[in-house]
Amino acid sequence: MSSLATRASLRRLHEVLEDPAPINRGHARYVRRLITGASLAEARPRSGSGATEQRAAIAPDDAAEDPAL
Repeated sequence: MSSLATRASLRRLHEVLEDPAPINRGHARYVRRLITGASLAEARPRSGSGATEQRAAIAPDDAAEDPAL
């Protein structure tokens, strides 16, 4: 999910939560899908220089646990 799609999902979530109507089962499912989609998008590995920095940040911990690394 691109950042534009994530932003759109969060905007829709905001609209649903701002609606004064009571939350029904359909609203709950819709909100769950929006949150799950946004969460999965954030959890995916990213490409580019940011991904390299993230992997580099993990490497020192791995090397400390196993000196052979």
